[in-house]
This record gives sequence, structure tokens and C-alpha cells, in this order.
Amino acid sequence: MSDTGAGGESPWIPPGLRGYRRRWLRGDVIAGLTVWAVLVPESIAYATIAGVPPIIGLYAAPAALILYALLGSSRQLVVGPMSSTALLSAAVVASVVGGGGDPVATTAALALVAGVIALVAGLLRLGFVASFISEPVLKGFVIGLALTIIVGQLPKLTGTDGGDGEFLGRLWGCSSPGWGRPTRSRCLWGCSPWRRCSSSRGSFP
Repeated sequence: MSDTGAGGESPWIPPGLRGYRRRWLRGDVIAGLTVWAVLVPESIAYATIAGVPPIIGLYAAPAALILYALLGSSRQLVVGPMSSTALLSAAVVASVVGGGGDPVATTAALALVAGVIALVAGLLRLGFVASFISEPVLKGFVIGLALTIIVGQLPKLTGTDGGDGEFLGRLWGCSSPGWGRPTRSRCLWGCSPWRRCSSSRGSFP
């Protein structure tokens, strides 16, 4: 019985490393450093959105990269945390934990369960199910998710407590009179697209 694959290589070599050339190493090192420079702050930020300490994001990020390097087939695909996954995780964990419980342990358990479900779906070739989700639904989800994250981060940007409740309640809390005019002016100045134009036309009106 042969221990080599169809191309004469060992079947124990990960799919992404089969046929690898030494001349690719320099470019891969540069790409790896670039991914690292983006992944570290991204993991810290998304861990905060997920409601866990920032260090948890740094612990979780390498696992996805290592697993995909061993099991994945693409050399160009970048695997990392996503804002949508972080926000959905925070919503699920908040509904389960409530006032008492360990959010870190619950988040870890949720990640393991989601990973097992994704693995089973991959083995059953269920990727075609995603084609039944229409493009308007996907765009609406992405836009709504972006707005939700922005409203959730506004209190940290402005140094205020923000509002309570769902999207509209939190948005109203950020725009209420208790926000304070100086803080509101600084936020509008920092976020406004007029800032670039005002540098050549004088002060912001």
C-alpha cells in the first residue's frame, strides 16, 4: 500500500502546502506580517464587541489560522474574526448569561458548538444552502450590522453613557440634550466629511 498521494507527495502534508515552492517563501512572510499587523488590532476590537476581554481575541485568532492552514485548500484565503460574528455572539451570550454567569466560558462554548456545526455542514456539503439567501437580505444585514456597531461604539467615542434598549433607544441616548454640547461638537467635527473641506475654507460653521 502506497503512502504517497496522486502527485507523489505524502497524504499527511496539508492541502495548502502541497506543491509548495521555496521561492514563494519571501512573499508569504511579507503577507504573514501584513495579516498579523491587521489581525492584532482587529481581534482586540472584535473581542470588545463580543463582550469579552480583549486578550480573548488574541487567544482565539491563531486557532482559526492554524486550523485553516492544516485543513484548508486555498493559499490566498485569509481567516480571521468578523464583526458580524462578534455581534451575534454578544447577543446570544447576553440572552443566556443574563445577570449571573461567566460570559467568557459561555462565549467559548458557543464558539465550539458553532465550529462543530460548521464542520458537520462542510462534511455534508451543505454550502449550497447559502445560495437561497437573497442578495437584498444580505445587504440589509450588513448595513444594519454596521449601523448597530456604530451606535454601540458612539458612547466610547464621545465619552458618554449612551442610551438603553435597542438601536433607536441607544441612538436617542447619544443625541439627547444630556450628551453635552462640547462633546457633541467634537464628535461631529471628527466624524463630519466637512472637516477636510474646512481646512482650506476656515473654521467649521
